[in-house]
Amino acid sequence: MVAWKGSKQATIADSTIEVEYIAASEAAKKAASEAAKKAVWMKNYIQKLGVVPGIAEHVVILCDNNGAIA
Repeated sequence: MVAWKGSKQATIADSTIEVEYIAASEAAKKAASEAAKKAVWMKNYIQKLGVVPGIAEHVVILCDNNGAIA
């Protein structure tokens, strides 16, 4: 499953460092949280169907934004 979220940036950044800071804001954290919720729901749904007998207990989420993980 792939989940992503895009949104218009509310402020104008003057530097790349500022852009990285803005990217790690609450919007990025919310997107990571929503992706985690969807992944857990999907895992539980597949478990209830019983079509994948050895489905992992843990959900692995990959993210390219360290601020969203924190």
